[in-house]
Amino acid sequence: MVLRSLKAAYNKNPLPFNTLVGYSVFASGDAMAQQFIEECEVWNYKRSLSMGCLGAIQNGLFMTAWYRILDRFVTPKTDPVSVIKKICCDEAVFAPQLAVSYLATSAYVARPGDWGYVRENVRTKALETWSNDMKLWPIANFFGFSFVPIAVRPAYASAIQLVWQTYLSPTSTPCSASTREM
Repeated sequence: MVLRSLKAAYNKNPLPFNTLVGYSVFASGDAMAQQFIEECEVWNYKRSLSMGCLGAIQNGLFMTAWYRILDRFVTPKTDPVSVIKKICCDEAVFAPQLAVSYLATSAYVARPGDWGYVRENVRTKALETWSNDMKLWPIANFFGFSFVPIAVRPAYASAIQLVWQTYLSPTSTPCSASTREM
């Protein structure tokens, strides 16, 4: 009964749910990366909270709109050729902006006001991040665009994003850089 009501509410207005899930995934992915991958001495909760805010914007607002744009202007079909078209558009448009916004945000959180550091972080890491993105997301999106209903696609992508965040967080700004200014 509760699950059915939740599903109906999600289908009626997915934006708040996708925003909450996006926040949770980005923040928890960053926290897990700091704790288990980077093994930071101190948890930089400001970094995790900031990454959560970026996730709310990216996965809640941008991704929800992006998937609707893809279905409306590229194709709503789920056959393999249509799915490949969506994947190509996603990798050409959405993936680069997400990589740049993530790298810029993480650098700014690590060193607020140091725009030179922000630019350098983006300049030196964006291409590699995008290249690594193409090792995960086309496969994940093939299943997402083929089998996942559009309303829940951002939530599906957020589940995959948790894995991606644990890679992206230490790559973008290691704890040594982000704890320096705390």
